[in-house]
Amino acid sequence: MVTRILTCPRYFHNPRQGGKEVLTGANSGGIQLIRPNLAPGSIAEVQVMKKITFGLVIVASLVIVGCGGGSSSAAPDPSYNYTPALHSYHILDSYDTDTDYSNAPLALNPYLYYGLFEVYWTANSLEDYRVRVSINDRPSLSDSVEIHNERCGAGLRCDQGGSLICEYGANLTLSCDTSLEPVDISYLFYTIPEDLYLFLEVCDIDSPYCEYDYYPVTME
Repeated sequence: MVTRILTCPRYFHNPRQGGKEVLTGANSGGIQLIRPNLAPGSIAEVQVMKKITFGLVIVASLVIVGCGGGSSSAAPDPSYNYTPALHSYHILDSYDTDTDYSNAPLALNPYLYYGLFEVYWTANSLEDYRVRVSINDRPSLSDSVEIHNERCGAGLRCDQGGSLICEYGANLTLSCDTSLEPVDISYLFYTIPEDLYLFLEVCDIDSPYCEYDYYPVTME
C-alpha cells in the first residue's frame, strides 16, 4: 500500500519576481498569483488589488480548514457492527436426534434421560449480549413463555457460544441450567403429545435488537 502525505500550501512574497505572490507546496504545481503591472496609485490598480486581496483571503480560509484549522469529531466507524448475530442453534432431544447432523423431527419425553435435553448455539458479538430460551404453541415469539435468560460475553459462562442442559418434567414444566425453578407450560397443551416450538434468541444489551431461530418439538 502506498501512503501519501499531503502538505499544506504556503504563500510568500518574492521581490525578485516583481512583487509576485507565489503559492508553494507539494500540491501547488507551481501555481503563481501575479500582480499585474499597473500605474501605481491608479484606480485600476486599486480595484485589481482589492480583488486579489479578497481572493487570497478566501483561499487562505479554505487552506486553514483543509489543513486541520477548526475542531472536528470522529464519527463511529460504520464497518463495525456491535449488535449480536446468531450463527447457529441446535437441540439434542430425548431420542439422541441432533439438529446439527439430522433433519429428523424432534421429540422430548420426560421419562427418557430423566427428561434432560441439550440446547447449544454459536453467536458473533463484539460486546456482551443476552441469550433467551422460550417456548410457544405457535411459531411466533409473541406471548412465548421464557424458560431461561442469561448474559453472555468475555469472562462469563457463555461467550461466542454456549450450551444448556434443560429438563422437561412429567408435570409439564421446563427448566434450563441456572433457572431458579421450573416454569409451568401446561396451559400450552391441549393434548399429549403436543407440538410446540422452542426458540432461542440472542439480544443486544443496549437496544431492542434480537436475532432468533426455533424448532418444532413434539412434547410427549
